[in-house]
Amino acid sequence: MKSERRYVSVFPESLYRAVVLALLFLGVTLASPRAEASTFVYVTNFFTGNTVTVIDSASNMVVAIIPVGTLPTGVAITPDAAHLYVANAVDNTVSVIDTATNTVVATIAVGTGPTPVAVTPDGTHAYVGNEASNNVSVIDTATNTVVATVAVGLQPVSVAITPDGAHAYVSNINSSTVTVIDTASNMVSATLPLVTPAGVAITPDGTHACVTNVSGNSVAVLETATNAMVATVGVGSQPGNVAITPDGTHAYVTDQGSNDVAVIDTATNTLVTTVAAGAFPLGVAITPDGSLVYVTNLSTVNVLVIGTATNTVVATVPVGGVSFGVAITPQTLIPFQAMTARAEINPAEGEFEVDVNFTLGAASKGVHPLTEDVKLQVGNFSITIPAGSFTGNHIEFFKFEGVIGGVRLAARITPRGDHRFTFRAHGQGANLNGTTNPVTVGLVIGKDGGSTSIEAVFGDPK
Repeated sequence: MKSERRYVSVFPESLYRAVVLALLFLGVTLASPRAEASTFVYVTNFFTGNTVTVIDSASNMVVAIIPVGTLPTGVAITPDAAHLYVANAVDNTVSVIDTATNTVVATIAVGTGPTPVAVTPDGTHAYVGNEASNNVSVIDTATNTVVATVAVGLQPVSVAITPDGAHAYVSNINSSTVTVIDTASNMVSATLPLVTPAGVAITPDGTHACVTNVSGNSVAVLETATNAMVATVGVGSQPGNVAITPDGTHAYVTDQGSNDVAVIDTATNTLVTTVAAGAFPLGVAITPDGSLVYVTNLSTVNVLVIGTATNTVVATVPVGGVSFGVAITPQTLIPFQAMTARAEINPAEGEFEVDVNFTLGAASKGVHPLTEDVKLQVGNFSITIPAGSFTGNHIEFFKFEGVIGGVRLAARITPRGDHRFTFRAHGQGANLNGTTNPVTVGLVIGKDGGSTSIEAVFGDPK
């Protein structure tokens, strides 16, 4: 009788299966030294080599191979792109890589069988799922020490953190649950029943979580405000991991059983197409501009590159080992030269008003609200106004009025000359629960942004 293939994690059955699938190590010729402006793709090489391969996404050439611990699996990069955190499943450690030198600068002992890794949006902590000890290690990235251990369900195989950094979602495949961790207290705030959950990803606006259902051949869509399931999308066989495009319009899911990548339209929660991806596609990550999807594959020593414009494979990159996890350099912001803010907040009514004055940094090429995403953070609340939503011009002002994720929002960006701008927004229906002074106000327009901590006025915004 032919055995049924199952979702590939690390412990215990998949260890044997991955050994069987591992191919001979292939030599890789290194390309020229990396350029500062490039976006880099970091791939963990499972079994063959115990390394991390670095790919320049501009050329899809390998520029470095970094030795790490035994059986590297999950990988995550800090928001400033300065450090990489790699889980070593056999060593029960996490390697910390300095991306400027591509060398390991620290090794951190964690739980048993670490696999998934996620870094908070502010870069202060890394959350590591330990598959064999059924817990999550919380690492302080400033000291590279474990500051908390959170018990979760059986075999945590994926971790994702909300854009506001308030919660970590952990899928526990063997207990059929998703654990929600409050990152402020590192306490479990909710346990959600979900059959054989594997990969998990949060939409850029933070309103929804996409969780793959291995045995159900589907993706569950959860509303993060209530943690209720609002949709189920049928995909291929045994879906593993999931990644969402930076604009939030599509989700890419690796289907390990049907050997393809499913593409989901997140607006309609429908399957758009599938892309053939070889046997056992596993990891998936998307470039900051949303143009390329990198897919690791347990059956070859190659990484597939999918172009999102056509949803076809546009390149195949040999990485020198059977690949598992993948992470990509995030878009690094050009910081505002100056930024001040004021805010009035009424958490009970979900209402806020915020004024931001900012000056662009010397390296800025200007802001373009008509064609760039605009992201606003007020305390625990964050919202993204998608590119193309604003109207107006650089002579007078840009404005937006509409509803995003159930929040009614009016926003205006006014040029003041000499690279100075004023941003003003009024929102209703926002989840501002838990917001207290001091309040962080953050604003990102395209590649420019900044944040500041203020004393807000709590009451009814005028």
